[in-house]
Amino acid sequence: MEFPFERDAMKGEPLPKKLDIADSCLYMSLKYLYAMYRKGLIDRKRATEEKNRLVYNWTTDKSKIEVLNRENEALREKIGVSSDAYRDNPSLETADALYAALYNLPTDWRTKK
Repeated sequence: MEFPFERDAMKGEPLPKKLDIADSCLYMSLKYLYAMYRKGLIDRKRATEEKNRLVYNWTTDKSKIEVLNRENEALREKIGVSSDAYRDNPSLETADALYAALYNLPTDWRTKK
C-alpha cells in the first residue's frame, strides 16, 4: 500500500500541513523508516515488516478517528435540533431535551433509575 504522502516521506521532506494525527504519525514513522533503510541500519525485509505493522496500526487508528468524527457530528446535530426547539419553545420539556442532548442521554433519562 502506498500513501499519497509516502514519496515525500521517502525523500525526507518536512511533515506536510493539514494531516490528521494518524497520518502525521505514519508520515514521520515512514520518513525515519526510509532513512534507516537508506543508511543500511535495517534491510529491505525488516523495513517491509515494519511498514506492514505501521499500516496495520494506522488502519486501526483511522477507523477510530472516523467513528469519533461520526459520533461528533451526530451529537452536534442532536444538540442543534434541541437548541432550536428550546429557542422556539422555552419550556421544561424542551430544556430537558436540550440537557439530554448536551450530555448524550436517552430521551427518557428522567424516568430511568
